Amino acid sequence: MHDTSRVDEIELPFRGWFKGTVPVMHAPEGDQTVLELRCPLGSLKVFGLVDTPDHQEGGEELGMGMFSRQRIRCVVPRKYTHVQIVPSIKSPGFARWQLGYRAASSLPELHGSVSGGHTAVFRYTGRRTTAQLTVPKSYAYLKHYRFVGNHFTDLTFANAPFRGKVEIPGPGLIVVDSVVSSWTLTLPE
Repeated sequence: MHDTSRVDEIELPFRGWFKGTVPVMHAPEGDQTVLELRCPLGSLKVFGLVDTPDHQEGGEELGMGMFSRQRIRCVVPRKYTHVQIVPSIKSPGFARWQLGYRAASSLPELHGSVSGGHTAVFRYTGRRTTAQLTVPKSYAYLKHYRFVGNHFTDLTFANAPFRGKVEIPGPGLIVVDSVVSSWTLTLPE
């Protein structure tokens, strides 16, 4: 089994305290952009933001990190020019954060079994298959993004306890969105 806390890490050049707005450094055209956030002693949410001289508009919640030494990863749709970091609870703790971006093509590929206790993103290059998702506590959302474009498909919402089959529609990015819950995703051999 592959523990996602030990996956390759990138440099996190953007740093802040509590709230912040950071420009998105998008991956080259034809590749998705993935954000990595580290906030070990705080609880923060990341939202997409369009901020140009002619237009400013807040966007969807992209991810959330909660008192974890593990980095969270989330997909940043190309329509966003910035991300906004805000506290996720009234007392967010010691909310010092570090943030960076990477191309989805540099993510680890999903093989066999992976586990974690935070939000993670993996590349899947295989064909349509059925995976097993186990969530012993709390919850996990599973999403599939195509490699190109902003289209995503909700695969399942697992409210714990959950152990069951999930259809993976084919190649793309697999996002396991889980803030404080441990989870395991296993592909067939």
